[in-house]
Amino acid sequence: MACIEKRGALGGTCLNVGCIPSKSLLNNSHMYHQILHDTKKRGIEVGDVTLNLKQMMAAKSTSVDGLTKGVEFLFKKNKVEYIPGTAAFSGENEVKVNRIDGDQQTLRAKNIIIATGSEATPFPGLTIDEKKVVTSTGAIALDKVPKRMVVIGGGIIGLEMVRFAEKDKYRGSADRDSRDLFGHV
Repeated sequence: MACIEKRGALGGTCLNVGCIPSKSLLNNSHMYHQILHDTKKRGIEVGDVTLNLKQMMAAKSTSVDGLTKGVEFLFKKNKVEYIPGTAAFSGENEVKVNRIDGDQQTLRAKNIIIATGSEATPFPGLTIDEKKVVTSTGAIALDKVPKRMVVIGGGIIGLEMVRFAEKDKYRGSADRDSRDLFGHV
C-alpha cells in the first residue's frame, strides 16, 4: 500500500493548509477576544493584552506539525509507503509517479483511490501574489495583521478567516457572491 502526496507533508489540504490551521487561528483569536472583552466580567482582570501574530502562527504550525507527524507514524505502523510527489494514470491499474526528488517510478495496484484535495481558483484580472492578494493558504500564514480584509467566496476557510478578522479587531467582510464585487472583470 502506498500514498503519493505532493506537499511533502502528510495530511492533505485540510491538515496542512485548510481546516486545522484555520481552526487553530480561530481558536487562538477567540481566546484573545475573550481576554479583551469577557474576563473582567468574570472577575479576572488582565493587564495589557497584545496580539503577537508571530507567536500565534508558530502555535498554529506546532499543531499542524504534530498532527502530520501523527499521520506519518500511523503510516509506518500500518506499513503504508509514503511517496512525496505527484502521479498520473498510465494504465488501467497503474500510475506513473513523479517524485519530489526528481525520480520516477511506476506503481501497480488492483485498487487506486484518487484524493486530489483542493486548490484556489484564480479570478481573471487578479494576480495572486500571497502578499496583497492571498489564497486561504496565504491567509493562514500572514506575517502581519492587515487593517482591512475582503474575503471572496463563502467556503469554510474563508468564513473562518472573517471570524478571525472580527476577533482580532481588524475589518473583515465576506462576499457570498463575488460576481457582485468583480462583475466587471
